[in-house]
Amino acid sequence: MRTIGLTTGLLAAVLALPLPLALPLAGPAAAQAPAEAANVVVIAIAVVKAPEGAGAACTVKGQVRQVERGTLFGIGQNVSFAVPCRKGAKAGTKDGAKDGAKTGADLDRLTASSYGRAALDAKGALLPGQYEILDDAPPPPAAE
Repeated sequence: MRTIGLTTGLLAAVLALPLPLALPLAGPAAAQAPAEAANVVVIAIAVVKAPEGAGAACTVKGQVRQVERGTLFGIGQNVSFAVPCRKGAKAGTKDGAKDGAKTGADLDRLTASSYGRAALDAKGALLPGQYEILDDAPPPPAAE
C-alpha cells in the first residue's frame, strides 16, 4: 500500500514538471534530440536497402523497440525511414550531423547495424541529420 502511494506521488510530481525539466527523465538520448523532434524512437533494423543512384537515400526498415519521446509510434510497430547514406562516409557522424549533412551515413556501417535511433517530426518524418547508428541494443528504459 505504501509503495503505491509513493509511486503515485512520484508520478504526479514528474507530470507536474515543465516540459524542459521533464525531458531529461526520458533518457539522455531523448534529451539530446532537437526540440522539433516530437518523436524519438529506437528501432531494431530488419533491412537496409542501398540507394539505386548517387545522392539517393538508403531505406531503413525495422521495428520500434523503444519510444524515448512522443506518442505517434508504439513498441513493436513497423517503420521505414529514408536515411541519407553513401559508401565511405565519414565515421562517427549521424546521418546529417555536422559534416555528415554532406556525406550521409556510411553505407557499410548502416547495413551492418542492428539498431538505430531516429528523431522525427510530429508527422513521423525523419528530421535532417537525426538518424543515429547504434552499435548495440540500448539498455531498457528505467522501470517506473
